[in-house]
Amino acid sequence: MHVMQSACRRTDPRLFDSTKYRDHLEARKLCATCPVVWKCVLGAVDIANEVCADLPAFRGPDGTWGGLLWVNGHIRDGMVA
Repeated sequence: MHVMQSACRRTDPRLFDSTKYRDHLEARKLCATCPVVWKCVLGAVDIANEVCADLPAFRGPDGTWGGLLWVNGHIRDGMVA
């Protein structure tokens, strides 16, 4: 499982759930050192594509996923870890 290899495995997950830019910058620092960062990006894309199609009220992933800031299932900025 990629979680055991992730740079954030011992970090409070609330840091990544936040859509505050300050928290995003801190989370990005961890993502920049992570050997499996691409799995988080794929996870967010899967959620945006699959879960949102089944649950129209759910707008998509929020927070930092793979170094990208997601808000309502969309990448808010082009910053990559």
